[in-house]
Amino acid sequence: MIRNYFADLELLPGATLAEVRSAFRRLAKRFHPDVHPNDPVAEESFKRIQEAYDHLDSPTKITRLKNRLAQVKELRTSGITKWKDQRRPATEKEGDKKKSKRQRAENLDIHLNLAVQGRVIERGGRERFQFVFEKPCPTCRGRGGSERSVAITCKKCAGVGTYQIARGALHWKKTCEECFGKGVNVIAPCGTCSGKGKVAERQAVEIQIPEGVDLHQEGCLKGLGHMSLTKRF
Repeated sequence: MIRNYFADLELLPGATLAEVRSAFRRLAKRFHPDVHPNDPVAEESFKRIQEAYDHLDSPTKITRLKNRLAQVKELRTSGITKWKDQRRPATEKEGDKKKSKRQRAENLDIHLNLAVQGRVIERGGRERFQFVFEKPCPTCRGRGGSERSVAITCKKCAGVGTYQIARGALHWKKTCEECFGKGVNVIAPCGTCSGKGKVAERQAVEIQIPEGVDLHQEGCLKGLGHMSLTKRF
């Protein structure tokens, strides 16, 4: 997977070293942790900008990446979007701050509402049902693209994979729908999963319904949820 570090600095492929340095200074000042304390989005943005500069801090590195990106035809028509200023109030607790620095866990649970016949509820018995779960794409092995694909940091979530929604005093996180929670968008993505990294599969399972079960009782079956991605970008 080729990473387009030019896009992370809001530059087109082949920018000069002077343009790279200028873009880095501008973006680093904008997203510096001192300007946005306790803001995981700004912190992640600053890390991405620093990483991009480390890969473009010399004419040799610039030329090398430019030649690699030129091999992907789709890149020529891709637009370069600018970073969004995602300011956050410094209200998160210390525990939440530490948690945000760790790699987020995927939500692998599946919730289903099952229709069970009345006689089975009264006497108990076995019921067969089908459900759809997601597993890593067998073609790209969860990466979302091939070795010739180009990964660009998702500007909507700043590479975090989630973004915050605020409704008055309520704040919650939502998985980014543009990058499917990966933190990157893929140019020339995998044809099997369209860059998502996962594919859907249907499975049939037979479970034992206990006698006298409550109509609205919830149950948990371990090992039947979505499968975790085996690789990240």
